[in-house]
Amino acid sequence: MISIKKRTVIILLTSAATAFLVLLYFFEPVKGGIFPPCPFNYLTGLYCPGCGSLRGLHSLLHGNFLKAMDHNILMVLSLPLVFYLYLMELDLYINGMPLIKKRHFGKTFYTIIITVIVAYWILRNINAYPFIILAP
Repeated sequence: MISIKKRTVIILLTSAATAFLVLLYFFEPVKGGIFPPCPFNYLTGLYCPGCGSLRGLHSLLHGNFLKAMDHNILMVLSLPLVFYLYLMELDLYINGMPLIKKRHFGKTFYTIIITVIVAYWILRNINAYPFIILAP
């Protein structure tokens, strides 16, 4: 079982994420005016790995999966992993059995994740077909 302190942190983070998603549902990032532009893109003119994520989440919240993929395919494809890791941290039990078995990811897992993010970052900034498809 998780400690009271960890449970409190999880509840606060879940509440903040839920409030953010509700706000994102009602305010389109491009038109809403409450979401700032990407600072990396603003300063360099290049796309970071997260560019298009807000627009992609907004599209997902409105049920438009393909439009979300067009904004940031890496963000959309990583959501199942993020949700799995979230459930793993919750440490929920049903009838005495863990909902998700805790796993300890090794150095290789994190190396692969970082490599994919950096490769995506580089490839989406190449101004040639087919890489321009990765740009938001």
